[in-house]
Amino acid sequence: METISAVVLSGRWCMGGEMVDILEAESVNVLINTECAAQVIEVARAGLANTAILELAAFNIEGLELIRQLRAGNRDLKIIVLTQQDAKHFSARYSRAGATVSLRVSRDVRGLAFILRAIRSGYVYFDFINAPIKTRERSFANETDLIATLTDRELMVFQGLARGLNNRQIAEHMNVGRRHISVHKTNIFEKMLLQSISQLQALAARNKLG
Repeated sequence: METISAVVLSGRWCMGGEMVDILEAESVNVLINTECAAQVIEVARAGLANTAILELAAFNIEGLELIRQLRAGNRDLKIIVLTQQDAKHFSARYSRAGATVSLRVSRDVRGLAFILRAIRSGYVYFDFINAPIKTRERSFANETDLIATLTDRELMVFQGLARGLNNRQIAEHMNVGRRHISVHKTNIFEKMLLQSISQLQALAARNKLG
């Protein structure tokens, strides 16, 4: 059985105490538990960790970049993403960035124990969790397939619009120019055959993406 030595990025939304209990119960050697992504990367690069546990409350560029940097530094690192968002829309995107597995956390983090036991037993691939990705040219069986056609940045803009943010606010949040947001917005409306923001917000509400 593999011994797990982990770096942990703690968020403010997860039940931190319960997660600590799970890590202790599963005999995980926690090298660092911090809210600072830079510290997680620094410790991971030292080569002592074989697992990274990341609490990512929102789907954003910073989270994807953290995953990419961890993966670039260690191709064998097991990267576990804990998120409050619906896995069917985000797991494949986290996987493409380099995550080993993403797990939706709502009221508790008990599912983390299952993942840790699987990793300790030698599992390295969690294909049963990843969401399917369709190309734009294919027919779409449901809205999940349609949402999957959005790029990562388009999905971030989509969520901002769904929350009622304007182009300037979304641009500031993503640290890009407003022109980029306008382009993404146009692409979103074209891909999803939307005619208004109200239609977008209704679509987001149906798929819990607001």
